[in-house]
Amino acid sequence: RVELVADAEIDRARTQWRRARVQSLQSTMSRATLLGQYAANYNDPVLINTTWDKIKRVDAAEIQRVARAYLKESNRTVVIALPKPKPPRSPGVATGTPPQPAPPAAPANVATSPRASDVARNNPAPVSSAVPQVKMARPVEEILDNGLTLLILEDHRLPIVAVTVSVEAAGPIFEPRDLPGLANTTASMLLAGTKNRTSRQIAEEIGDLGATISASSAYGSPTAHLNASGLSDHFDKWLPVVVDVLLNPAFPADELNSFRQRNKISLR
Repeated sequence: RVELVADAEIDRARTQWRRARVQSLQSTMSRATLLGQYAANYNDPVLINTTWDKIKRVDAAEIQRVARAYLKESNRTVVIALPKPKPPRSPGVATGTPPQPAPPAAPANVATSPRASDVARNNPAPVSSAVPQVKMARPVEEILDNGLTLLILEDHRLPIVAVTVSVEAAGPIFEPRDLPGLANTTASMLLAGTKNRTSRQIAEEIGDLGATISASSAYGSPTAHLNASGLSDHFDKWLPVVVDVLLNPAFPADELNSFRQRNKISLR
């Protein structure tokens, strides 16, 4: 409320919001859900196309104005949750959930919300009787000079690029018997740091560029996978980070110890 938010922070927030929005629009179900939310909450499903323009216009002065108007102690709500003590059990009394009283009936003079069918909707979705035709795209396959197989599947409906690197014979099914968990540990440690970046630097750089990265090796799988996706207009910046993670992992000892401790706790 006192100081203006830095422009770099606003740009980072915009980029991360846009990445999350674009990723949420990849499936038909998520698009339908978002349209329904805008129609039900704001009576305008077209907001799915115009919200980004509104967010781009937000500046530091506007953020400060809203913070000063609403982030006040008088608007603060403090919730303290305390466990309810259990009543002492009487000998010979059957245990179980006591009967709950019926909820009180609503007063007759209280106005009720209008039915959904009585609300005049803005920009209703068109209804089509045509049967949708599904045509699956076929990937383009290329064999690189180093022997790697490259599969490219183009889809220009959204400004996003997804990259998956599959490493054969690196999955748990090929683990030595005396080293269970080796494949998943190795995959997880790829993001723990490289010769050029720490784990924090990887996370911050990927996040600032509107991208995500993960590595895994599922139980019983013969392969390990490195997955990354991000905004296409920053592709030339976040792809080198992905390449660095894949080719230059450092497996730092402190990160490995932290990984072990987290897994020990999860097994309790």
